[in-house]
Order: sequence, then C-alpha cells, then structure tokens
Amino acid sequence: MISKAISPIAEVTTRLLMGWLFCTSGWAKFQNLGAVVSYFESLNIPFAQWQGPGVAGIELVGGIFIMLGIFTRLSSLLLAIVMMVAIKMAKWDDIDSLTTLMETPEVLYLTLLLWLTSTESYTLPALTMIRKFRAMWAQTASAKISVKN
Repeated sequence: MISKAISPIAEVTTRLLMGWLFCTSGWAKFQNLGAVVSYFESLNIPFAQWQGPGVAGIELVGGIFIMLGIFTRLSSLLLAIVMMVAIKMAKWDDIDSLTTLMETPEVLYLTLLLWLTSTESYTLPALTMIRKFRAMWAQTASAKISVKN
C-alpha cells in the first residue's frame, strides 16, 4: 500500500532531478562547444566534432523530455548510454576497485536512468491538463461536425 503511494512521488522526483541535471549540463556544453570538442578529442573519442554537439543535444533535449514525462524511457536509455561511454572514456583510468567505481557520480546517474527506463511515466500536472484539454477540444470539434451532417 505504501509503495503505491510513494512510487509516483519517487519517480517524479527522480525525473525532475535527473532531467534538470542533464538539461543544464547539455545547455552548458552548448555554451562552450569548442572546449567540449577539445576535451572529447583529448579522450580520443572518435568524431569528436560530431559527438560533442550530439551529446549536448541528447543531454539538453533528453533532460527536458524526462522532466516533462514524455519519451522518458527512450531519453533515459540514450542518457544511460552517454553515461556508460563517459564512465569508460573519462573515468575508467581512475577506477582501481569496485568501491571507486561505485563512488563515481556517473554510476549513480546510470542507475537512476536505468530505473527510469523501467518505471511508469507519470506526467506532470500541467501536461495532464493539456492532454485533457486537447481531448476535450477534439470531442467538441467532432460533435460540431456530426451536428452539421
């Protein structure tokens, strides 16, 4: 009983926090794209000139989608892939034990993103209201068409 009450709160809170984190990270990458590309090149990431804007876009748009509760599973999966690559390319040399691995923030982000791929997607109240309004509008429009016929 308690888990049914807490589950939506946990999921929405996680979505808002993770969405905000990635949205702001993506925005920051776009603000200094040259430095991001240079950093990716220093890590020997192939096609860094395309990977930099690609990662920034996935983070920005994926973060927005996760916060709004639309395309949550797809966005979380794409961001989880970004986190796996980040761990392998940027953090792996610093990891010397399981403890060190578990202490990296990226592993926490990866875990939460993978959890979001398996949860129901509760939309935010504003989106729910927009969807209800659109459905009501569609019903009104179809009723007007049927009255005219």
